[in-house]
Amino acid sequence: MIIDLGNKYIQFELLNDTGKTQVWSCVNKSSGKDLGTIQWYGAWRQYTYLVGRNSEYNNGCLETILKFINMLNKEKRILQ
Repeated sequence: MIIDLGNKYIQFELLNDTGKTQVWSCVNKSSGKDLGTIQWYGAWRQYTYLVGRNSEYNNGCLETILKFINMLNKEKRILQ
């Protein structure tokens, strides 16, 4: 599954779904490069972003990543 929030440069691809939590890859649209991973961090009880090596972001990309994490966290709270 691919989620595109309208950002020119990045989109999110589902890597794993356990039924309880999901793991998503943040992917560069033009190169297909994996930029980082969004996954559940149990100690903080929320989804977090693990930055990939040599990844750069502009403010629009960071806003899109934040928007996506907020969506996942909101969905998780509704399901609990």
